[in-house]
Amino acid sequence: MRLCFSRMTDLDLRQLRVFVAVAEECSFTHAAARLRLTQPAVSRTVASLERSVGVALLRRSTHGCALTPAGQVLLAEGRKLLESAGRAARLAQRAAAPSPQLIVAAKPDSDAGLLPAMLDRYQRDPGRPPAGLLFQDTHELAPALRSGRADVALIVGPADCEGLDTDELWHEPRVVILPAGHALAGCDSITMGDLGAEPVVCWPDVPGPLDRYYRGLDQGPDSQPGRPGPAAASLLEALRLAELGRGVTFLPQSVAARFQRPGLAVLPVAGLSGSTAVAAWRAGSRDPAVAAFVQAAFEVARSAAGPAGPAENGLPRPALPD
Repeated sequence: MRLCFSRMTDLDLRQLRVFVAVAEECSFTHAAARLRLTQPAVSRTVASLERSVGVALLRRSTHGCALTPAGQVLLAEGRKLLESAGRAARLAQRAAAPSPQLIVAAKPDSDAGLLPAMLDRYQRDPGRPPAGLLFQDTHELAPALRSGRADVALIVGPADCEGLDTDELWHEPRVVILPAGHALAGCDSITMGDLGAEPVVCWPDVPGPLDRYYRGLDQGPDSQPGRPGPAAASLLEALRLAELGRGVTFLPQSVAARFQRPGLAVLPVAGLSGSTAVAAWRAGSRDPAVAAFVQAAFEVARSAAGPAGPAENGLPRPALPD
């Protein structure tokens, strides 16, 4: 295939979407099923894209296909382009809505109980667009911002914030959740070493760094608290597994306080990493509503860390930046 660097190529998003599916599936057949197209149509589309850009993108074989170096580059850049195109369309649609909203994304159980006050403070100015809510799991919050489905997010725990700006809101300790009848339940505090024999609830459906954080492994191999335990798909599952003695789990102090029940014991753990909450938004945003919400979130978090404390509901005292 002859290379030509002198011409500009206008990429067809439909062709690019098909190529990305083939690259991710490593199979024309599987990509066709995913896209609900025929396999010959997928093959023709990728071949047309290769002619358009003037380079081979895939190496075909009887066992499937593999990316060429050029294909690896186009896959990485193509994903960004498809995400950008989807975001542009979504933001345009939202801007044309009769009543535009500021969409705030958050995990339902990780706002330290501060989200109602943040929304109230933001909405004190009647000229601001109303705030809508998008509840997502932690690993889905940053993608919701990048895709344009949300404008600002409260993120607690490790997240891929590429393409986003962030502002720290609070930092709090994490604790271990044990069954109430556990031998360690009466201790004032324990170490990670005390948990060496305990099964730890794991989270197979989340990205690796987040799973390691949930299992207390985020500070390196020496921080291993125990052996892998049963899998959980939600916080309620993890708490129930702990209550039944099937595995221990780690939570931010504020979350543990909100979900404490008679069958569970909550203990501080020396050597366990803490939990940091940030407000996040698309990098370079000049949306005044986003700025107003971030300011409201910061003020509410700072107030909760003040001399009066976070009231009588057991919320943490965030350690905020100056």
